[in-house]
Amino acid sequence: TIKSFIQFLDCADCKAGFVTLLSFLSLGYVPVIFYLLWKKRPWGWILLFADTLFAFISKISFIYPFFKYRNIHHGDTTLFLLSILINAAFSYFLWTTNISSFFSVRPKTRRQTVIITLVLTGAYNLMLVAGIID
Repeated sequence: TIKSFIQFLDCADCKAGFVTLLSFLSLGYVPVIFYLLWKKRPWGWILLFADTLFAFISKISFIYPFFKYRNIHHGDTTLFLLSILINAAFSYFLWTTNISSFFSVRPKTRRQTVIITLVLTGAYNLMLVAGIID
């Protein structure tokens, strides 16, 4: 992401779309999550779980296009499927009662995090498919 950010800054003709801006946001977002996790704050768990679940759902929702256009963009099937499995396993790990309670996250907060993440991920993926965002 840092390399992409530097290339973007050097490019005179590049436009920053919504997806590009989100990827650059991670430059500041990831250190904040790690700080919150280090301090054992519930928001660290909430943000990390939401991010992991978002990635998992987004990748699942794009399985069909990935395989349909795999020959055109030369996608690596093994890495794609492995990333889905890693996101699923990490989401499950974070969801366990021992881990969430370690960060003082209550069951109600866990459920709310899932619901909000599902709604936002669904809206994001629909906007991508509809061409509202690029």
